[in-house]
Amino acid sequence: MEQDLPKSEAETTEHSSSETPESAEDKLEKVTEKSDSPKELSLQEKHDELTDQHLRLAADFENFRKRAAQERASLLKYGAENTVQGLLPILDNLERASNSLNEDSDPKMLYQSFNLLTNQLLETLKHQGLQKIETTGQLFDPNFHEATAQIETLDQPENTIVHEMQSGFMLHERVIRPALVSVATPPNQSEVPAENNPFAHSQETEPNS
Repeated sequence: MEQDLPKSEAETTEHSSSETPESAEDKLEKVTEKSDSPKELSLQEKHDELTDQHLRLAADFENFRKRAAQERASLLKYGAENTVQGLLPILDNLERASNSLNEDSDPKMLYQSFNLLTNQLLETLKHQGLQKIETTGQLFDPNFHEATAQIETLDQPENTIVHEMQSGFMLHERVIRPALVSVATPPNQSEVPAENNPFAHSQETEPNS
């Protein structure tokens, strides 16, 4: 004969037996969530951090690019400021000379004023790095000189500069305009006078065979 359990005990047993599988599954999910959540959160944080760093670097580079472009534009626009400031005193002297000189002025005074202004201009440009290229008496150098003519002569060694037609200049170490020069070259032997031709005497004294 089947023994009836007390009602409270039966309900408790039935409730426990029906809830046990669900409680185990819930616990497993909670354990899984607890074990995976910190890892996923850490990866997301790293991703967000790297994304933020990338955006900051991109913004910094864009600011640097704009600043560099502005500085370059300013340099191109005002780069000659120091040179112009150095030329202003020469301009002042030209104005004074223009106001004080006339057609009746002493030519000697005009010459002196011209030389003074020329030297002042060259000295000002020298402070900016301008140098005049040496020519007359120097050996021809294609890096600094441009030959426009050859002059036949025995008075100068071959390839020696004998005349400057236009001055050349360097800015610091860079040639900005080569000097235009004439260069010495030996004359043709047939055109050299006998007294200046070292071969003429030897040909005359050579014994006939």
